[in-house]
Parts: sequence; C-alpha cells; structure tokens
Amino acid sequence: MDFIKRANRTRVTPELLCDVIKAHSEMPAEDRPVLEARMIRIFQLLDEKAPKGNRGDLSIAIEFRLEALARLIEADATRGWTMPGAEGATSIDLDLLTAAAREKLIEGPDGHAAFDPDSFQQRVLRLTEAQGQA
Repeated sequence: MDFIKRANRTRVTPELLCDVIKAHSEMPAEDRPVLEARMIRIFQLLDEKAPKGNRGDLSIAIEFRLEALARLIEADATRGWTMPGAEGATSIDLDLLTAAAREKLIEGPDGHAAFDPDSFQQRVLRLTEAQGQA
C-alpha cells in the first residue's frame, strides 16, 4: 500500500501526536468519529504548529498512526500504558505516543494501517526501560 510507505517515510513527533489528540478531544463528540472532521482539525493544527511542506503526507501519517494506536488500545494490547478516562476518553502514556510516532506501520489484515502488536509492545518496553520507568 503506497500510502503506508509514504506514512512511514514521514516524520511525526510524539508531541505532534499529543497535540492532535488534544485537538480531537476538544471537538464535539459527534464529530470525532467523522474522518473529514478529524482531518480538517489536523490541517488547522498543522497550520499553527508544523513547518511548511507536504502537509498532505504529514496529515495522513498522523491519522494512520493514531488509527493504528486506537486499534491496539481497542484490542487491549496497550494494557498498563492506558487508563479509561471521562466520557469514553482514554488516558495515554507518553511512551505509547513515542512508540506510535516511531514504529513502522504495516498493512493490517483488514487492509488498514496497523502496528504489529508484538513489535509495538517491545518498542514501548524499550522506551520505558530507557527512562527507568519499568
């Protein structure tokens, strides 16, 4: 899948992923599941925070990475690094966002961008150990 290759080549910082999550959490609840609404918010945020350049690739990389992370959270593959929050929100450890920013995306069985759960968990463990938080 060409889009996944492009997303893997596009550098995304954990801080930018965090900013996007915060921006999405501030959206009306009915807009959050709507891809177009999320993408508009990402572009608005990129206008404020990101250097000029190919914002198309950056926005796709962000969306793919956050969707892949959401799938891992939904599959309970991030236990210990997430906590349920108010109104269905999930509190996410910064190590998860760092791993989501760095881990290679793959094509999942459903054809969507995904992370290999084992590889992702190993990356999070390495990040946690390096910071003395294991």
